[in-house]
Amino acid sequence: MMLLHKKLFTCFLGIGVISLHATSFGSTVKNTPTPTKKKTAAVKTHTHAYISEPAPVKPLITMPIIAMPKPTPVTVFDPKQIYVPQKILPHVNVDGNIRIYDFDRHFSRHGTTDQTAFSLGGKVNALTDLFLDHFRLGGTVYTAQPLGLNSHNPARQDASLPATPLTTVGQAFAQFENPYMMARIGDSLINTPWMNPADSRMIPATYQVIYGVFAPWQSLNTPEKSLNFIALRQIRFKSRTADSFTQTNLYNVNSYTVATTTIPALANTKDIGTLAAGGLFKLKTLNVQAWAYKFYNFSRIYYADFKYILPTKTIFRPIIGAQILHSPADGNNIIASLPGLGAVNSSAYGILIGTEIGNGLISFGWNNIPKKGGGYRNGDIVSPYTSGYAADPLYTTSMTAGLIEKAAGSARKLTGSYAFFDHQFVFAATGAQYFTQPYLVNSSEIDLDATYTPVPLFKRSLSLRGRIGYVAHTSSGKLTYSRLMLQYDFA
Repeated sequence: MMLLHKKLFTCFLGIGVISLHATSFGSTVKNTPTPTKKKTAAVKTHTHAYISEPAPVKPLITMPIIAMPKPTPVTVFDPKQIYVPQKILPHVNVDGNIRIYDFDRHFSRHGTTDQTAFSLGGKVNALTDLFLDHFRLGGTVYTAQPLGLNSHNPARQDASLPATPLTTVGQAFAQFENPYMMARIGDSLINTPWMNPADSRMIPATYQVIYGVFAPWQSLNTPEKSLNFIALRQIRFKSRTADSFTQTNLYNVNSYTVATTTIPALANTKDIGTLAAGGLFKLKTLNVQAWAYKFYNFSRIYYADFKYILPTKTIFRPIIGAQILHSPADGNNIIASLPGLGAVNSSAYGILIGTEIGNGLISFGWNNIPKKGGGYRNGDIVSPYTSGYAADPLYTTSMTAGLIEKAAGSARKLTGSYAFFDHQFVFAATGAQYFTQPYLVNSSEIDLDATYTPVPLFKRSLSLRGRIGYVAHTSSGKLTYSRLMLQYDFA
């Protein structure tokens, strides 16, 4: 009870500090679009009304910076002066956020320990204006601090938040850009279907990477249509709970990784990263993408999907989508060489149907990963950077897990959401079923999600979000997972 009182006191203290900041500087707070209006495939949302995790920016050449402030022009010449000294260093743009998160996992099975975690932290981004006509430097520092409010028993901690103090440099990169391309080298966020930030905790996953976005035909890039190509070579990985970049992925078991699908035999394995390329095409309400990934010595993934929203003159706008995947083994396959894990060779496909209804959405998603005896997890997909994070692009992945975290089989998911009061309050509900027997018992998950974004005072800089997931038939009995998340964005 004393721990709960401490958490509540700290939350109210954080809200008070944020309110004072907004009151003093509210007139200068950046009027950023509400995240509830964005469409993000990474968490299976298909309308601006559906609540998503903090949404990553689409990798378009016209928006190359992920989670960075937009630069402002710097004037270095004043006609009223005879002499104007040139700036030695470029102007630096700074923004960031403050987060207060409180997570609780409750298991129904007797003898299974419940887990909780509290954290106060956030991030500070820095990005320079252009210098030498084509160059920028950028970086991000993240921090998560439990303030002594978490249990000292590791078994009672939700280590995924994380539950212990952590401060780390997640981004530090140099960037080159011109009207036809953007290239980045260093530590960076990236956003692709099977490698992404998975930003549902205090600190997102980041990658040590050489990354490029190319738009060779600029005449095709307008607000209503675009064609972009992406290529990357990733070398090291920093998980959501790591303090540095290492040659690992989410299948490794070490002090840097907290995931549910780790493989103990890979504790000391060094991974050599990923080579990937993709293309993205947009034409009004049609979006198409295709990707090829080479996860060295783990698997290859060839993936494509499309989504089309039919414009109408009514409140109903039908949605249709489909996805397909093929994933053979790669190189000297590490997983297949370990006793008892099975061969790596899988495929998957899915369909999405639904409709937008005014400020709301209703949709139905279905996926199938054909079962293969003798395959890894009965033929499941090997996904080194989303497994355990529930961050893959399959239509049926839920808040806590999807088929990637479970096993090969089929799944179906029903989603409904609606935005009220000029999108200040958004509510969503989902229900999913997973048919994975005989490898894993069949299971189901129901998720409720609500976000409140007060506009008049905070101008969409403050959001309060609550999520609760109920999972039946897990290895630890029934799971109830609640998450309370407060975030304040500043610039």
